Amino acid sequence: MEGLEGLRRTFRSGRTRGVDWRKAQLLALVKYLAENEAQILEALEQDLGKHPVEAYRDEIGLVKKSAEHSLLNIKKWMAPKKE
Repeated sequence: MEGLEGLRRTFRSGRTRGVDWRKAQLLALVKYLAENEAQILEALEQDLGKHPVEAYRDEIGLVKKSAEHSLLNIKKWMAPKKE
């Protein structure tokens, strides 16, 4: 459980609270998907029998669009709420 404890320490440190850190994580995810698309599609076909078009639409494309949407909105979502 060292991995989980390491994640908890990082969270408690406050490092994950800033918008810049969160944007960097989302950008890294989008970059990872782009760089590893072929391998991900191949694994989904081998492991789950997913056709590449279906796999892209349901897995890679969905995550990519979600990350891109989050990048566009994260600053607004993190803004203090007006009461």
